[in-house]
Formats: sequence, structure tokens, C-alpha cells
Amino acid sequence: MKIERIIYVLLSAVICCCCTEERNRSEGKEKRKNMETVVYKTKWDSLTPAQKSVIRKTFELLNDTTVEDEVPFNSQDIFTPEEFDAKMELSVKFYNLNNLQISENVFRRRIKEIFGYEKVSDIDKHLLWQDLSENTVSMRQPNDFEEFWISQSSRAILPGRMVNIRFADHRDIQSYEYKSDEYRVGNYIDTTKIYAKDIYAHYNNYIFNGKASSGVWLLLYEKYFMYHLVMNFGYDGDSALCRAFLRDYLRGGDYEVFDMPFTVVHFYPDGRHKILDGVLQEVAELSTSDNSSCFDWAENELYRYAGTASKYASSIEEEEEDDDEDRYIDPMMRYAMRLDSSINALSFKDRCEIVAHITNYIYPVFLEHIDGNPDYGDVSMHARGIDIPTSFWNAIFRDHELFYEINRNDGYDLPHLQELLMVIRSDDRFYDKDGKLAPWELDLSAGLESATTEEE
Repeated sequence: MKIERIIYVLLSAVICCCCTEERNRSEGKEKRKNMETVVYKTKWDSLTPAQKSVIRKTFELLNDTTVEDEVPFNSQDIFTPEEFDAKMELSVKFYNLNNLQISENVFRRRIKEIFGYEKVSDIDKHLLWQDLSENTVSMRQPNDFEEFWISQSSRAILPGRMVNIRFADHRDIQSYEYKSDEYRVGNYIDTTKIYAKDIYAHYNNYIFNGKASSGVWLLLYEKYFMYHLVMNFGYDGDSALCRAFLRDYLRGGDYEVFDMPFTVVHFYPDGRHKILDGVLQEVAELSTSDNSSCFDWAENELYRYAGTASKYASSIEEEEEDDDEDRYIDPMMRYAMRLDSSINALSFKDRCEIVAHITNYIYPVFLEHIDGNPDYGDVSMHARGIDIPTSFWNAIFRDHELFYEINRNDGYDLPHLQELLMVIRSDDRFYDKDGKLAPWELDLSAGLESATTEEE
């Protein structure tokens, strides 16, 4: 009896343990299920009404079997302006861009410095690929695959498209996830993996926080974007960017990067223009006794704005009259025609000021390198004590009013140009018999004979 009793007790204990373990397992499953429910609920409840609407419409689109083509995620017929702002907010949240803590004042200041507009809603429509709301736009680039998004409300910039939304379970709207390329291969260093989160972080850290380290990174992996800040939008506030750009541009550059013409003046679609003093400053910094390519480029720019001729002038009217024909013009030619049209539309006073700015930067370079160096000007004129950059001398020789306008404005308060004007004013040889300042009336052949006689 005792043995039977012991066996009974043992069996009872085993059964009790099994029941307890099963109960614990069931409670654990129920607890995990409740936790998952809480997670899903919290994830969904943290969204704004507009963000929920974006996810709901995306869910419906993905489950709509009547849609045969690619789902039109950027269609203004489907999403409202508020929902496009919400899509940007979801992207910024996913990529943790809010951690950069960009203030409204910083955002406005940098948008103005880089793109020329204080608010996204002010940006000229000609610069936009898509205008989705007052807060969210997509900026146009010559290469249509290189557009990028800017959001005023989210205070962020995103290269390429906004984050995609997918669903782990197409029967459950709360199973939504965000999808992004894990990495993309760089265009210039083919073996390097470039992660999307790094790209987005560096874009925003450079554009809005002005971080030089992010600028260096982008010059390595996103050169197209960086160089078009200069070419397409007229940004010249970063000396490292301007220096790298000039070096590549004057070496011929990659035609896939330099897919539009460039000049020292940036023309906005609304008719404004901006002289790129930052680029001209780098011309002075990069010019050496052994390499005058930057100086030569600046002199050619001076000639361009001192003159008025246009080899594309006859084609411009036809382009403007027929937009269909415009599609068959080579893109580079189309940009060149528009650029030349903008240059020709400049007033005489505007051209004088542009010539003045170029001369201001090349004059000290000229003085530094002209001694015995024909790459920087006419050495024979230098020997006669006529230290005026050749391009400026030729420009005022052809157009006397150009000089008088610059002189009347006292060199526009440009220090190096004012120094040059002082040199010209103080040289008795540059006055005519009536005492009027007229450098072009100097008899250079007589000056040569006089200098030769003195040397003998």
C-alpha cells in the first residue's frame, strides 16, 4: 500500500508540473500577443491623421487589382497636398533626420544662400520637377533621374524618391513597413557601398548645417548633386566645393556630370542674376606660375560679358515659339541657348559691373605672375610699366564707355579694382591732350621706341 501511495503521489506531482508548464506557456503566448497588439497600436496611434491617410491610400492602391501600371505614388490626383507633406514627414522620421535639429531660421537662411529663395513656396516653377504643396517640392536637374525633394514643414531634403511604404500582410493595414535601398553603388568609386541613410544624413548635414565633413563625403559619392549646386542653382558659398568644381570643369570633366554650360554669372528664371564671387575667389587661389588655366577662363568670361555677340541668337526666337521643336534640340545646346539669351538681355550697367568683378579678382593674380610670364598677359606692355590685365585693356579699348561707367562707380567698392583705377588715373600717359582720361589713346609703338632707347 505504501508503494502504491508513493507512486500515486509522484504521478500527481508530474501531472501538476505539466499543467503548470502548459498554463505558463499559454499565458506567455497571450502576453506576447497582447504586447504585439500594443506595439501595433502604439505605432499606428503615433501617426498624424494625414500620415494615416497616406498609409491607407497606399494600402488600397497596392490591393487594387484594376491598376495595371506602376502604382502612381506621386500622383496629385490621388494624394492631397497635406498628404504629400505627410509622406515627407514619414521619410524624415524613418531616416532619423529630426535628430539634426534644424531650426526654421537656419532652414530659411540656407535655402536662400544655396537656392536663392527664402521659402520653398517661392521657388520659381521652372526650377521644379514637381510642385506638390506649399511645403513640398521636387527640384529639377538636367538629368531627370537626379531630382531631389525639399520640405519646408519637415525642414529636410531627400535625394531621389521619398520612402516607399509596403505591407508584410496585405490584409492588415497595420502591418505597414518602410522600404529603402540598403545601399547603392557609387558612380565614381564602383566598389564602394553607399547606404541610403548615410546619403540622406549627409545631404541634410551639409545643406542645412554646413558641415564640411559631409561636403567632403558628398564630393566623393554625390558629385553630380554637389556640382549642380554651383551650375544649376548658383551656389558659391563653399570654397572647397568651388575649388573642386573649377578643377574638374577646366580639365574637361565627366560629360555625365557637366551636362550643362557654366558661366561666372548665375541667371535665375525670374530674371535676377548673381555674380559668383566665390568662384572668382578660387580662380585667384588656384592660379599658379605653372598653370594659368583658371586665369585664362576668367579672362574669357570677361570678354564674354564685355561683348554682346551671340552665336545662338538666331535660334532663340524659334525655340521660344515652338516648344515641340525644343524637344529635338540637344539638351546642352538648349541650355547654351538660354544662357546666351540671358547674357544678351543684360543691361549695359549690369555688364559693366560683371566685368568689374572679374577684373577685381584677376588683377592681383596678374601682378603676381606677369613678370616674365607670357601666360598671364603682354610681357612687353609690362616692360613699359603698363600693368593692366590684357583682357581688361582690350575691353576698354573696344568700348570706352565701359571704362567710364566703371570709373564713375569708383570700381563698385571692389578693393583690387579700385587699386587698378588709381594706377590708371595717376599715369600721365593715359590722358589725352585735353586732359581727359583716355588710356586707349596711348601710342604703344611710341612707348616701345622710348623704352628701347632708354635700355640702350
